[in-house]
Amino acid sequence: MGQDHHGWTWLSCLSLPLVPPLRRPLVLLLLAAILLPGTTVGLISWRAYEHTLESARDDRHQQARALREHMMRVFEAQSLAIELIDTELGDTPWPEVAELPRLDVVIRRVVERSPHIESLWLIDPDGRVVEGGGPAEGNKGALEIGDDVSRRSYFQALRKGADTYLTVDAAERSGPTVSFSLARRRGEEPRGAVFDGAILVTIQLSYFEQFWRDYRLSDQGVVTLLRGDGELLARYPVPIDRRLLRLPANSSFFLARAKNNEEGDYRFNSLIDGVDRIYSYVRIPEMDSYIVVGTDRSVILVNWWQDTLTLSIIALLLTLALVAAALQAMRRGSALAHANHRLTALTDDLAAEVTRRRAAESTLVAREEHEAALHRANEALGAEEERFRLLFETLTQGVVIHDAAGRILSVNAAAEQILGRTLAEMVGSAGDGVDWGAVDAEGQRVERANFPVIQALTTGRVVHGVSMGIYNPRRSERRWLVIDAVPILRSGDSIPSGAYAVFSDVTERRRGEQAQRLLIREVDHRAKNALAVVQAVIRLTKAETPQRFVEVVEGRVAALAHAHTILAMNRWEGALLRRLVQVELEAYDGQDGDGGRVEISGPDITVRPEAAQPLSMVLHELTTNAAKHGALAQPDGRLCVRWAVIDGGDAIQLDWQETGGPALGDGPARRGFGSTMIEASMRQQLQGGITYDWTHDGLHATIRFPADQLAPLDTLARGVPPEVAVDEDDLPVEPAGQTGPRILLVEDNIPLGQLFREMLEALDYAVIGPYTNVPSALAAAHGKQIDAAMLDIEMNGAQVFPVAEALRHRGIPMLFCTGYSDVWEPEWADVPILRKPVTLPALRDRLAALLQPA
Repeated sequence: MGQDHHGWTWLSCLSLPLVPPLRRPLVLLLLAAILLPGTTVGLISWRAYEHTLESARDDRHQQARALREHMMRVFEAQSLAIELIDTELGDTPWPEVAELPRLDVVIRRVVERSPHIESLWLIDPDGRVVEGGGPAEGNKGALEIGDDVSRRSYFQALRKGADTYLTVDAAERSGPTVSFSLARRRGEEPRGAVFDGAILVTIQLSYFEQFWRDYRLSDQGVVTLLRGDGELLARYPVPIDRRLLRLPANSSFFLARAKNNEEGDYRFNSLIDGVDRIYSYVRIPEMDSYIVVGTDRSVILVNWWQDTLTLSIIALLLTLALVAAALQAMRRGSALAHANHRLTALTDDLAAEVTRRRAAESTLVAREEHEAALHRANEALGAEEERFRLLFETLTQGVVIHDAAGRILSVNAAAEQILGRTLAEMVGSAGDGVDWGAVDAEGQRVERANFPVIQALTTGRVVHGVSMGIYNPRRSERRWLVIDAVPILRSGDSIPSGAYAVFSDVTERRRGEQAQRLLIREVDHRAKNALAVVQAVIRLTKAETPQRFVEVVEGRVAALAHAHTILAMNRWEGALLRRLVQVELEAYDGQDGDGGRVEISGPDITVRPEAAQPLSMVLHELTTNAAKHGALAQPDGRLCVRWAVIDGGDAIQLDWQETGGPALGDGPARRGFGSTMIEASMRQQLQGGITYDWTHDGLHATIRFPADQLAPLDTLARGVPPEVAVDEDDLPVEPAGQTGPRILLVEDNIPLGQLFREMLEALDYAVIGPYTNVPSALAAAHGKQIDAAMLDIEMNGAQVFPVAEALRHRGIPMLFCTGYSDVWEPEWADVPILRKPVTLPALRDRLAALLQPA
């Protein structure tokens, strides 16, 4: 404790003020004593100087505006006198002016009643004085009738286009009296019109000089009437020599007027007495003249000089006092600094000894603290490495670490699983020894130089979100990855020392997106096909009355809707035959108490989606006929529908037995669209047939179709489309009696095929078809005379592209008529598409464009 106490005591001595801190304030005090009073007086004097000039300027401007107002009143009276004379003249020609009886009287009265008007004269366009005069007795303005004034300045100015001109004629400046001359053009013609003489009014200059003398506020001021071109017209005090004076072109008056033409200030040495004055000017409107009031600058500043001198004397005395006090303080500070210097030397010696002893004591403590800190840092580093290792090994994303050359140094477990390779297979590989099978998002091969990690090592920048496909040998499949590559840059490095890649396996997501796109495409195709079938049903249906037409169309569309509903409930994998029958007959089942009028029996079998729609339409047509003409049209009529698998599982037979109905003889006398569609659907879409037995008790119909129209029972996937044999009886009839272009029609849907055939024939085309399966259409494409083709793409689970290939080989133009928005096969992308449902104008335009010569 004693040692620490003494150490603190000696170290406290080190904080005593030394010499520089003592002298610095004294030097600052001395500088302040010298500069502060003078600076303060200078600022005060400058502000007082500006205030003095500003006050004098305001007085001058006020005085100039008042004098301008007086002169404007005088000039207005002269203008009124001129207008009066001009009115009296009217349009009188100049030779007749002197003969006007009242003119001389009017001129004399105007002069007599205007105290400031000296004389008034009329001057013709040639400059000759025609009429005028002054008062009855006295000065008449130095002019006589008959005088020639064509060389006078005011006449020249008016003749050149001026409306009004104010001047003191040079010929009059040397006379006993000096007069203003105010001249104005005769008449009210605009500037630039033909000059028709002038009216001149003269005013004694003494009138204004007397007024200025009475108004002037200061004996040292001057008042001047100055024309815009710098000519001095009048001045008070009156100069001894009245000769013509004009300001030089470089006068400050012109500089000030260029900035402000209406009023302003300027400084100038007088041309008359050479006195330095400050002038203020205001413009007289319409006269191109200015009232200028000047004040002797020395008179303005006399009081300011006196005040400034007084303040300067006070500042000097104050400066001397402050300097003396500062010097005295500096002398005392010098003595204190000398003593302080000796104390500082002693303090330094003591501080050095204390430092040496403390350094020896702290060496051991510092070493122990350093070792403890190093131990803690090692423990923290180990914990951080353990956390990184756990994160690296348990991360669900794949991580691969590369060196500066791109060789793999380490991978985590997720990377091994995603890539399908072990760490031993990848460590040390630079990518050349491993066939990654890398492709980009479009399926194009990716070279090693374009791998994200190599790009990050080359550019030193992070590479984000690269989609690549990598072959996984364990799964024997391609896995799709989204990769981020990050270069490793240590502080100060410009070249990466390595890089690591972080990637996620998005294969399942990509497959889901592809499946979703295919599903959307298929839904769009089926919806458009359904609309096209509805369109065909509407256009092909015939009825006796509109009401009957509506009933028939609604029934057939409802049958289509039922088939779609059943397929949608079964995810478009097929439709139960029992459900198809029940939906059509549920309106007639259980209407009485004996168990119902309809009996349904048979095994649970599922037909393919392609067979569900035509089978539903066949059942609907049979039901409609039974309800309208058969057993279901009678109260006691019965219907039995049974089906079974026959021929050792190769075929399905459905029996439609009506009893209790009316006797139909040999069947209906007319075959309508329903009957035609039943037979065509059974033969061409179901590859089966239907037979009718018209008994005295009702219709017995037998439907047979092959078992390959059934959906597979052991899988949820679509089955392979059945093989179709070409039956000569099923082929369409060749067109007869039609001379238009021959169009091959391929369409697996019976109503659509009939609709398209009618539309083509309405456009005067010879129709070959419709063909409802690929083999028969392929045979026609090879052997028939064809000008163009209209092909459906989906044909009962098969695709029409073999037919299109045969047509292309023969050079026959074609179009695809489909519910798809586009063709997914690139080689057929150039074939035009006619989208279902089809309108007659669209069909006409597409075929016309297709058959147009190249």
